[in-house]
Amino acid sequence: MSVDPHNARNMDIWIAGAFAAFTVDLLVYPLDTIKTRMQSPDYKKLYTNGVDTKVSRSMFRGVYQGIGSVILATLPSCKSRHLDGLEPGRLDGGGTCG
Repeated sequence: MSVDPHNARNMDIWIAGAFAAFTVDLLVYPLDTIKTRMQSPDYKKLYTNGVDTKVSRSMFRGVYQGIGSVILATLPSCKSRHLDGLEPGRLDGGGTCG
């Protein structure tokens, strides 16, 4: 049984796209969480020390909480973005995710 190189290339593209999307989620999600906390109206009360204005450790606790649902939402969109990249007359997509 031989492997069609065209199908192997598509699978490689999809795996690379999924890996890229997963990596971006792992890098961006905690930064977005911290930014959201800084924009909170209760920022000073919840995330700074009472004595001075230094940021407390609570600012960085749980920054990855809820990332599972983000990853589950990202990976299917990766495939759809791949399919959106179709060029006229080209069936393999040619688009990537990430």
